[in-house]
Amino acid sequence: MPSATPPLDPMPREEILAGVRRFPLWFYPFDLGQGVVVETTESALGKVNPDGYRRKHGPFWDQILAAAGGSLEGLRVLDCGCFQGYWSIEAARAGAKEVVGFDLRQDHVDQASFVAKAIGFRNVTFRRLELFDVEQLGQFDVVLLFGVLYHVDSPIELLRRIRRVTTKLLAVNTDVLPLDEAVIQLRYEDTGMHLNSATGSLVSIPSVSAVVRMLRHTGFGRVRVLPPTTGAYQRWERAVFLAEPHEGPSPEPPPAGVWSAGAEGSKGYGEKKLSWVPSGLDRAPLGAIVARKLRRLFKGLPTPRSET
Repeated sequence: MPSATPPLDPMPREEILAGVRRFPLWFYPFDLGQGVVVETTESALGKVNPDGYRRKHGPFWDQILAAAGGSLEGLRVLDCGCFQGYWSIEAARAGAKEVVGFDLRQDHVDQASFVAKAIGFRNVTFRRLELFDVEQLGQFDVVLLFGVLYHVDSPIELLRRIRRVTTKLLAVNTDVLPLDEAVIQLRYEDTGMHLNSATGSLVSIPSVSAVVRMLRHTGFGRVRVLPPTTGAYQRWERAVFLAEPHEGPSPEPPPAGVWSAGAEGSKGYGEKKLSWVPSGLDRAPLGAIVARKLRRLFKGLPTPRSET
C-alpha cells in the first residue's frame, strides 16, 4: 500500500544551510531536501556511512511497515528516545498522520525539531521528556523503541508503561546479549556520552529470550523476532522485535510443566537455575568466561531461541 506523505512546507534553502552549521554532530545521513544532504560527522561510535546505514537498517524498517499494514498512513506514531529524529522523519515519510518524538536531552530535541522544519513536516513534533514519563503523551497506534531498552536500569517497568500507550504495534530495536538463555547483564556506561543514558549510569543488556519474556510479561502478545540482516544483527548482538498489545489475561505465567516438582535442576520451584553464569571469584575476563562456557555448552555460538 503506497504511503500518503503529507504536503511539505520546507524552510528556504539558505536557512537550512545555516541551521546545519549550528549543530556540530550529525549522526544520521539526513536528506533535508532542496539538494541538502547532511554529511555525517565523527562520533564516539565512529562515522556513519550513509549507504551502509540504509543497507543495515532498511530491511527491518520495511518489515515494521508491513506489520503496520504496508504504511503508517493515518496512524499516530511515538518515537521514544528519538535522538536527532531520524526514525520520526522516516515515520512521517511513511505517511503517519502525526509523529511525536521525545528525548531527555534538550540539544537532541532542538536538532530533531530543526530537521522536521527544514524538510517541511508540520505533523512532526518533538518534546523534552523523561522515558518513564511516557504516559503523559497519551496513546499512539505505533510506538518505536529504538536504541533505548539497553540504556535503562528498569526495562520491565519501562515496557509496562510503553504498553499503556500502545494501541496497535510496538517495534523494539535493541542491543542484546548473544546468549541462549533469558538473562540480563547489568553494566555501567558514561552518562556524559550523547548516545548513552542521561539519567543513570547503571543499565541493563537483555538477551533475545529475555526481551521476549519481558514483552509478554508486560502485556504484549504475538511477539516476533525479525530475521537478522547484517553486521550486529547477524551476530545476535542486536535484534528487532515486533509486539502487539495483548487484551485480557497476560500470556504469563509460563507453561505448567516449568513448575513440575522434581524436574531436573528445578527443585520444584521453577525453571532450572543457570549453572554457567561466571562467579565474581573467577579472575578471567568476563568475555573469556562467557566464551568458554558457551563453547562447553553449545560447541559454538547458537542462534538464540526467540520463544515465539
